Amino acid sequence: MTKPAGHNYRYFVVAPQALNQPLLDELRRHGGQSIKPLSGGALVTGPLELGYRLCLWSRVASRVLLLIAEVPARDGDVLYQACRDVRWEEHMGVGESFSIRFTGQSPAFRHTHYGALRIKDALCDRFREQQGQRPSVEREEADIRISAFLRNNRVSLYLELSGEPLHRRGYRLSAGLAPLKETLASGMLALAGWGPQDTRVPLYDPMCGSGTLLIEGVMMALDLPTGLWRERFGFERWAGHDEGLWARLRKEASEHRDRQLSAPTVMAWGSDSDEAAIGRCQANVERLHMNGFFQFEHRALADAVPPAAPEGLLVTNPPYGERLGDLTSVAALYQQLGRLAREHLAGWRFAMITSNADLAAETGFEPQQRLPVRNGALDCEIWTLTVPDEREPALPVLEAAKLEEWRSAFANRLAKNHRKLKGWLKQAGTDAYRVYDADIPEFAVAVDRYGDWCHVSEYAPPANVNSVHAAWRMKLVREVLLAQEGIDEAHLVIKTRERQRGQSQYEKQGSQRERLIVQEGPARVIVNLTDYLDTGLFIDHRALRRIIAREAQGKRFLNLFCYTAVVTLQAAVAGAKSSLSIDMSNTYLDWARDNFMLNKVNVYEHRLQRDDCTSWLGSTDEQFDVILLDPPSFSNSKRMEGTLDVQRDHVALVDGAMKHLAGGGVLFFSTNRRKFRLDEGLSQRYQVTDITGDTLDPDVDREPPIHRCWRITHR
Repeated sequence: MTKPAGHNYRYFVVAPQALNQPLLDELRRHGGQSIKPLSGGALVTGPLELGYRLCLWSRVASRVLLLIAEVPARDGDVLYQACRDVRWEEHMGVGESFSIRFTGQSPAFRHTHYGALRIKDALCDRFREQQGQRPSVEREEADIRISAFLRNNRVSLYLELSGEPLHRRGYRLSAGLAPLKETLASGMLALAGWGPQDTRVPLYDPMCGSGTLLIEGVMMALDLPTGLWRERFGFERWAGHDEGLWARLRKEASEHRDRQLSAPTVMAWGSDSDEAAIGRCQANVERLHMNGFFQFEHRALADAVPPAAPEGLLVTNPPYGERLGDLTSVAALYQQLGRLAREHLAGWRFAMITSNADLAAETGFEPQQRLPVRNGALDCEIWTLTVPDEREPALPVLEAAKLEEWRSAFANRLAKNHRKLKGWLKQAGTDAYRVYDADIPEFAVAVDRYGDWCHVSEYAPPANVNSVHAAWRMKLVREVLLAQEGIDEAHLVIKTRERQRGQSQYEKQGSQRERLIVQEGPARVIVNLTDYLDTGLFIDHRALRRIIAREAQGKRFLNLFCYTAVVTLQAAVAGAKSSLSIDMSNTYLDWARDNFMLNKVNVYEHRLQRDDCTSWLGSTDEQFDVILLDPPSFSNSKRMEGTLDVQRDHVALVDGAMKHLAGGGVLFFSTNRRKFRLDEGLSQRYQVTDITGDTLDPDVDREPPIHRCWRITHR
């Protein structure tokens, strides 16, 4: 039964919560009134034309539902009677098949099947009573689909105007292993700011699969209707369907599409490592008659070539780890994706969907927007951001002679240091060592080699140093290192080291997770040059590690403030009987555990414990033969009580540690605190010997010493 032309219906338009804003924008665009956002969609009022337009044009709605009735549902009998009074004959004939989807629970409706059954019985009984026969139930291909929502002892009955979910656009007949729903793809694009204003801006997906994101993006940019390719909608067998109105709206949409597709130009670029996926992309766009708007290539991510443009949108649905390979190989893909964007697409918009936030972090990006969504059975997140421009800004021009003077000074000192270390390196047994440490005051950097990598720590210059000169010197440092160290540019890592407070020197700086393995004597050590200010290996403590390894053979060793426990590792490899290593950071204890496993160290004999060392010292009387006390200069970590200042607190720390030192044992106390002064009272209670000179290998032996170290025993 067709309602009067001016009649307004109430609709519930279903969409994921994360896509509420794009949905609300669509409802307003198509003339919706009294819009009320809800979890999982929105209520809206409007004429029948609104419902048709949403089915034909909506990009993010998954279903469009038209309200038939609201009925009481205190229990099954009340629901049955109320539904029997609904005028079902105004919506369907006895010859139409139907299905019922029931959502919601209450004490009276513990199973959705029971609620659907009571509505089905009421509908069938009404038809049987009035017409002597009943319509048939068809779960999969029903002519009429009814959705029932139970809330607060009432049920809202809706006709599903859309029929099949609207993500089934009709152009994609085959998909890859992890297809993305078209509605979710459009929502991603909308959240990234993509729209009809972007007809001259490139859209790019380097892992395009069957091309869903690119196809939806071009359709959005051209403002094409989404429903023209569908074979049918749910309203076509509805008794209230207005065939004339629908024909007019469909004709208008078809004419608009034809105008928009009349002058094709490439707007979207896609590539994928799977040749079959590229074939599916091409088949999908051919079905849409939109070949001229796309360029697809069979190309692995590592070889991807993005379009050259100052702005654009990279949008992608990378593997989640559930659908391709193991997590290690998938993590490498995310790292490649981040590098691709940083190196070629600075300033572009970036959007991706992932079910694994740890994998997403492998890109090295922090999302500006992070929204939870469901993609099929998976809980996912949509990340959107602008790719940061990490390119170095142009520096003011300086006199060429001055630059050459600086370049020569640094290059000559670097070469001199290498000559000095050449003989020592032959017998040092390590490929992790320092080649330069602010030897020329104007070049305030520390340069360390880690195998075929080079790690540079730039000390922040004092306020009275010309910032332009400092920037030029860093540029020269980069150029000289690349020229003289024989490394790839990708293996040069430069960081700025400022005065750190608390735990900041241990906090994360990035998410590239470039873990390397270096050799130090008999042990292999894991380092990370990119993600933290420090690398996991204190190069200046190498000689101290050798001393402790010899001292701890066959003995019990305690490592306080252990960091990544490389000292313990060397002691264990050298034959320490047992050890306990304590730190407050789970991150570094996990790192230490990885070091142990790499070197097949028994983690039951060599324990790792997360604890506040200052508290632990007073909580047990366990004894050890060798102890290392190497506290941070200062800490105000939230995981410890109060603060730690090594100058202020070292006496209490030493006294506390000495209570755990067995007779005949030795405590090594070390600190990097500049201008540190050891309390004279300690020498009155213990035998104290300054062994700083013995703990500095040639590569770190400078004045003033980079650290101080004392050997302390009981008198």
